[in-house]
Amino acid sequence: FNEAKYKALLGGLEAVEISLSDLVSDLRIDAEVYQKRYVTIDTVLSKKMTTTIGEEVRSIKKGIFDIKAGCYSDKGIPFVRIKNLKGMLIDTNDIPHIPESEHEANLKTALKRGDIILSKTAYAAASFVNLKECNTSQDTVALCLKKSSSINSKYLVAFFNSFYGYNQLQRWFTGNIQMHLNLQDCKDIRIPIAS
Repeated sequence: FNEAKYKALLGGLEAVEISLSDLVSDLRIDAEVYQKRYVTIDTVLSKKMTTTIGEEVRSIKKGIFDIKAGCYSDKGIPFVRIKNLKGMLIDTNDIPHIPESEHEANLKTALKRGDIILSKTAYAAASFVNLKECNTSQDTVALCLKKSSSINSKYLVAFFNSFYGYNQLQRWFTGNIQMHLNLQDCKDIRIPIAS
């Protein structure tokens, strides 16, 4: 076996061998989920004390499904979109508002200070809700931690924006034309428990 010839033959391609027992998330077998960096992250995190999103949150939900831009106003409840998820906080520049009546009709997607918003569509992003209250678009995922959670939301947002957290979010984006974060898969994202 000539390793140099083998590497030249592959032309920079990477290969990872995964045992059936190591498949994750309901036996997903698509190659993107098992890229070398993701498998390496799994190996590193498996040596740490961790928890998962599913164990720490009381709810994981996508934002308001059917709301038209014509509903936006200058007053009312701030309405967070993907473009507002910047620098680990909600960017309030150019943030639209929705009427209180629309917010009341969609309380299941309402968030308050300390909750977390993830991008569900296009690219990975995570922000801490730094507003007293808000609601969020269908292109986001709203996370509300349990009161008994062993982690706090500021730590979780910082983790999601770190190498290990960002790559785990990126790993669970699926789709062909427009990528999106699968709500079920994001429950399995592992978070180290810090001392």
